[in-house]
Amino acid sequence: MNQTVRVINAFDDARSESIEYWNRFWLRGNVERYNLVVCIEDLFVDYDDIQDYHKESECFIIQDGSETDFENGFDREKEALLIRRIGKYNYAFLCSPEWLK
Repeated sequence: MNQTVRVINAFDDARSESIEYWNRFWLRGNVERYNLVVCIEDLFVDYDDIQDYHKESECFIIQDGSETDFENGFDREKEALLIRRIGKYNYAFLCSPEWLK
């Protein structure tokens, strides 16, 4: 099993359903490019986490399969991926709308 499949499966398994199509599509094309990993014990973030981390220089948000600016384009009603550099790794986290309400 390659790194892309491991990352996508981790999100799917943790939710017991598939992540949104465009975010899955983005992951398929970018897990290896960004060398993304996940921490099984810490897969999810909430709105407050995204709000806190979005200003970091090595952090970005993906919604609907493309990079989104938190202050001008982030939609609280849509699933999001938070990509955050921690140490020498780029971690992917999932924020789902049902946790934001």
